[in-house]
Amino acid sequence: MTTLEERIAAFTWPAPDSVPTTLEGAWAFVAAHPFPEKRYVLAPAGASEEALAAAEEALGRPLPAVLRAALAAHDGIEETWTCSGCVLASAAQLAEEQSRFAEELENWETDVDLPLERLFALGHEADGHTTYLLDTGRTSEQGEPMVRRFDPESDESLSESTVRWTSLGHFIAWLVCEAHTHPQEEPPAELLALFPYDGVESDDEDDEDDD
Repeated sequence: MTTLEERIAAFTWPAPDSVPTTLEGAWAFVAAHPFPEKRYVLAPAGASEEALAAAEEALGRPLPAVLRAALAAHDGIEETWTCSGCVLASAAQLAEEQSRFAEELENWETDVDLPLERLFALGHEADGHTTYLLDTGRTSEQGEPMVRRFDPESDESLSESTVRWTSLGHFIAWLVCEAHTHPQEEPPAELLALFPYDGVESDDEDDEDDD
């Protein structure tokens, strides 16, 4: 059996201009660089139409087209290093992730300054508190919703939370790259170069929309 260290050593980092941003490109990237089982497990099958409809009913709103398409292809991604749950929720887990996010906001000491109906909780980090959010109010150049990282222990307002991924496909590509690093070590320079922590800066129009 190949160890995590061997998988990390064998991984070839993509060039910055070849990192996938589309969903189709991201799934092809996953196929070329499968997740190490000690980090993440990808659901081999997609969610059924019935499961997707049930998720929409539980959430009380339609799923964004890109999220629906993603789950129809692969119904979620589970974190396996600490077994803390999903980094990309399955259709059946979406409502639970949204509730988790709502609870974090309820305990947060900073005013909520974004319309919550534009945010979909995708999953969470191993700490159980930091949430990945699909923001349908922020779109990339390719016209897809961006993905935020919300840390409730940060002093940032919700509208200032990191927009580190330009699309859901870009986020999945990051998961592939991040999976080929050791979770107990500092992120390597290659990962930070491809996915900078400073993310995408808000422009004046976004700030006006958030007010």
